[in-house]
Order: sequence, then structure tokens, then C-alpha cells
Amino acid sequence: MISIDAFNWCNPMTEVKLKSLSSVTILNNKNSLLSPMKAQSFEVIGNQVNFDKNCFYSSKELQSLKIEGDELNVGDSCFSDCTNLTSVSFDRLTKIKFGLCAFYN
Repeated sequence: MISIDAFNWCNPMTEVKLKSLSSVTILNNKNSLLSPMKAQSFEVIGNQVNFDKNCFYSSKELQSLKIEGDELNVGDSCFSDCTNLTSVSFDRLTKIKFGLCAFYN
């Protein structure tokens, strides 16, 4: 489990890659809107990938998202208001669950 806070305010960081994981969960520990992540691309390769609600909310720098694995769960409003997110790729997924407004706006 990784708190999304781990990636906040990392201004020089442009890319996050998490690979070869059996399971990864990105948590919003405060269960509220957080300061946006500054990375431009986010990639996760794992068997089970879970994003808590509001994890990437309003991450204006985020341009691309790549998820590869068997199962994906995206919480409510997870990628809402990510207005520069133009590339989303899901590979090898056999089960996907999106929460309410997961990619709204």
C-alpha cells in the first residue's frame, strides 16, 4: 500500500512507474481531496491494482495513465478534474470496476 501523499509536491518528478507487483493499492489516507500529484505520467503493472477515492483528483499535470494487470478497481472521483489526462491505457485486464465519477471532467 502506498499513500498518494508520497507523490505530492515532487515538482521535478515527471514519471511514476510501479512494476512487477502482485498487488498495489494507492490510498487516500485522509479520504478527502488532496494536493494534486505533479507527475505527468503514472504507470502500474501488477496483478491487482486498486486506487482509493480522490487519489489523483485535480492532478492537472497528469497526461498519461497506463495500467497493466488482471484486476483494476478505481474509486469514486479518482481521476476527476484531471483536465490534461489525454492518454489512458488498460492492458491485460480481465476485471475492471470504476467508482462514481472516476474520470469526470
